Amino acid sequence: AVTCGTTPISAHHSYAGFDQERTIFEGRVESLTIENPHTLIKMQGSDGQRYLIVFLAASALGRTFANGAEGLTARIHIGDTLTVSGRLKRGADIIEVAAAQMDDAKGVPIHPLNRPPISKTQATARQ
Repeated sequence: AVTCGTTPISAHHSYAGFDQERTIFEGRVESLTIENPHTLIKMQGSDGQRYLIVFLAASALGRTFANGAEGLTARIHIGDTLTVSGRLKRGADIIEVAAAQMDDAKGVPIHPLNRPPISKTQATARQ
């Protein structure tokens, strides 16, 4: 019991199975599901690929967005085009994306808020 209380649990946020380099892509938001343990954003890439952004937990949204979930839904809407930088994990029909950074169509950061916009010239070609 003592070791359970003092041993950090980091496997949940491990990126094992995900690419170690970030890939940048653009896509259109198809759905947004706010829940725990993670908020999920489904996107259709400009290349036709489907992506699943494994985003923040609903309980963490208040630390990132003013008004929590309301703040997120004020920034991201179905049909919006976003630029995303993240670590990819390829599946049969959908690519999961972890550690996502996102900009809106104008290049304004959505998450994290306090960083420069994503540069599309940094994109890693992974076709």
